[in-house]
Amino acid sequence: MSIAAETASEATGASEGDKREALLDALSRAAHVGGWWLEKASGDLTWTRETYVIHGLDPNGDVDLSGAIDFYAPEARETITRAVGRCLNEGVPYEVELPLVDATGRPKQVRAIGRPSIVDGQVVAAYGSFQDITDQIRLRRELTERARQAEMAHRARSSFLSAISHEIRTPMTGIIGSVDLAVEQVKDETAKASLSIALKCAQRLQFLLEDVLDYSALEAGNECSAFEPVELSKLVDDVVESIDHAGEVTGQVRFLPEADVPETIKADMTKLRRVLRHLIGNGFKFGSRPQVTLSVERRYWTGRDEYLFSVRSPGAEIPRELRASIFEAFTQADMSSTRERDGAGIGLALSRATTESMGGELGYNRIGDSLNEFWFSIPTKII
Repeated sequence: MSIAAETASEATGASEGDKREALLDALSRAAHVGGWWLEKASGDLTWTRETYVIHGLDPNGDVDLSGAIDFYAPEARETITRAVGRCLNEGVPYEVELPLVDATGRPKQVRAIGRPSIVDGQVVAAYGSFQDITDQIRLRRELTERARQAEMAHRARSSFLSAISHEIRTPMTGIIGSVDLAVEQVKDETAKASLSIALKCAQRLQFLLEDVLDYSALEAGNECSAFEPVELSKLVDDVVESIDHAGEVTGQVRFLPEADVPETIKADMTKLRRVLRHLIGNGFKFGSRPQVTLSVERRYWTGRDEYLFSVRSPGAEIPRELRASIFEAFTQADMSSTRERDGAGIGLALSRATTESMGGELGYNRIGDSLNEFWFSIPTKII
């Protein structure tokens, strides 16, 4: 029988006062919370039924203050004695979490709360609640330990990614340089075409390695911002060229800055290029047509001015249930083995982390029936 059903059975035919008392007792048992009252003048201590249960005692027994304090672990007795004394003598309330050993020898963790009862400006008694929080403490410790282990695993992963990426990047630079030189020197067109394919594949791999290194640095908080004058139109051209050099799908970018956006702004060029490369590249890769529109506007808020970049491209709508997960590392909207587009799924996570490191935000909107929009904001800086 449940506590509520048991209590209802006990309360059948009882007075309204008895029913309320029975219901309060049921709630007390369900929450493992007892109550107590201590008279200052006489020292009489009154416990509710659940307080006896928490102490492992018969609810029909008697207990005094000294006996109650003896249930606390030796190292906790001074703390609870001082707290009760200040409550009775100075009217100071208290709330403590302390170890206790019940009458059966079972160790527990309890939360004791005390409040003064004041009449005509004088403390006449103390009262409060007494709760068994053993399960809560155990769960709290388990969660803390799991969080610690997760943090250790996260650091180990970041260290591994950083180390292995550095080890691969050094020989990759040599490979790209050698293949690039061979493309220039080889006369046979068939061999030149094959070497060009190898060069683009190597450049794509290098971009991926750079992304992993950048993401690891951002996660570890090891990447700083360096603001400098940035010519936006030139930056956009450089971004499109870098996408083409990496052998990725490319196309046309319509750059549409608003009239109040200067040709040159002050920003972290490296980070801004990184975000634009991923958002524009995704527009080319996942769009139904290789056409991307990049607009920039200046927004004025109270105490904050910012540039808002918007990258729009035609394509299928991202389902609502997937819109949050696409910003997680190594995740794509289509994670099936038969997906049509390749990629490591790190671009949007890296773009959001990069934007936030500049003090901005990044998000997604669906516009009408055919356009996907990825937008990000960065604070304005005075040149």
